[in-house]
Amino acid sequence: DIVQEEKVFYEVQQDRRLCLDGLPFFAVCSDLQTWMEKHVGFKLASSAFFVVLGMDNRPSGRAVVDFGSHAAAAKALGIFAGGKLFECGDASNVHCERLLLVRPLRRD
Repeated sequence: DIVQEEKVFYEVQQDRRLCLDGLPFFAVCSDLQTWMEKHVGFKLASSAFFVVLGMDNRPSGRAVVDFGSHAAAAKALGIFAGGKLFECGDASNVHCERLLLVRPLRRD
């Protein structure tokens, strides 16, 4: 349950990373970086973005973002509550719109 995950994130985990769910499989780091910086209002290094690969070594539709501090990650989690529209691709050939969910990492 996302409410419980957020409670643990704010009160216990102190993690500086968040997970993005729902990415198009062809999304690239520069698309993610531009989109994220637009919403959070501060710069993130391209090395802060990690695309999660599946067992077949292909993109899974998830990524992890390292915000550098728990405070910055907590601010981002609040900004993205409920998800935000993500657009990527070039307009002439491939264009995609998705609602991305930003959530705490799960500890499995």
